[in-house]
Amino acid sequence: MNTRRDYWGSMAILMSFGTSDASIEALRGSTVRFLKNYLTNIRENLENLEPILHRIFDQVKEKYSEEDKTIGKLNPSLQLKTVEEYSRTFLQAILGQHTKMSAAKQKIDVEGAIFIAGAGLSFESGMPLSNELKDILRFCGAIDYVDLRNDPKKCYKFKKVFREMLDKKSPGISHQLIAENFPNKIKEIISLNWDDLLEKAIRGLPKEFKKVNKNIHVASRGNLWKFHGDVEEFDENNVVGNLGWVFPDEDGYVFKYFEKYMSEQGINEEFFSVFVVGYSEEDKRVKRVIETLENSPPRPTFRIGMNLGKIQEDQYLLGPSPYILDLLFK
Repeated sequence: MNTRRDYWGSMAILMSFGTSDASIEALRGSTVRFLKNYLTNIRENLENLEPILHRIFDQVKEKYSEEDKTIGKLNPSLQLKTVEEYSRTFLQAILGQHTKMSAAKQKIDVEGAIFIAGAGLSFESGMPLSNELKDILRFCGAIDYVDLRNDPKKCYKFKKVFREMLDKKSPGISHQLIAENFPNKIKEIISLNWDDLLEKAIRGLPKEFKKVNKNIHVASRGNLWKFHGDVEEFDENNVVGNLGWVFPDEDGYVFKYFEKYMSEQGINEEFFSVFVVGYSEEDKRVKRVIETLENSPPRPTFRIGMNLGKIQEDQYLLGPSPYILDLLFK
C-alpha cells in the first residue's frame, strides 16, 4: 500500500473539485485506508470492524455537508486531515464502549438473554437486505410483493431462487457465536430471517435444538423461532403462520402460540436481558413483542447496530455484530 501516493492523489482530486460535497466524497478511499491502518497499528480485529468504516465516513461527510461548513474553507491538505481526524474520533468512540460492553456482558453471563435477530445479522454472510431483494422480485416476473403474493407460481419461484442463492452462503462469525451460546446463555432465539444460517451454525457444533416455523403448540424450552418464514421448509401456498413467508412490505407476524408459550412456561415472569441484533424494529407486530419483553416487567434491553447517531445511548452497542458479539461472549 502506497500511503504517500494515496495522500497526494486525494489532494489532486480535492483541488480539482474545489470545496463541494464531491470533493469530500473523493476522500472516501484514502480515509478508509487511514482507518484500516489505525486499526492495524493498535492491533484491533480489522475483519470484524471493516463493515463500519464506510458508515463512519458517511457520517463525517454528512457533518461536513449539513453542519460544519467551515471545513470547505480549508485548503485541501487540511480538509483531508480534518476528515481523517473526524473519522478516527468516531472509530475511537466505537472502540471505547467498555462500560456499556461490560454491563451487557454481565447481564448475559448472570441472567441469560433472549435474542431477536434481523436481516443485519446475515449481512456479513453476503445475504441481501430488503432493498436488494427487488432484483429477485423482478427476475421472478413480479411487479411488487403484492403481485408476488397473488401469484403462487411467482411466489414459489422467488423462494426457490432465494434458497439456491443461500446454498452458496456460510454462517458468519455472528451466527457461530450465537449458536455456541444457545441455549445456555441465550434462552430463546427469535429469527426474523428466511435464511438458515443460524441453523447451519448450530448443527455444525453439533447440537440438538428445536426450530419452530409454524404456529403450533410448543411444550419445551430453548427454541429457535421463525415467525417470518423458513427457507428449509416452504410450499406454493404462502399461508403466514403455516410455512408462509412475510415479505418486506408487510407489518410482520408473530405466532399466536408464542404468547401462550411464554405464559405457560413462565418466561413472562422471569428476569433476563433482551438483545436486538441487526433489526430495524419497523414491523408493528414484532415491535409489540419486543416492547412487551422490554417493559412488562422492565428488563435490560440492548440493541446492536451501526446507527452512529445512537452512540451516546447507554444500551445501544455500536458496531458490526461480529465485533460486538465477540466482545460479549469471549
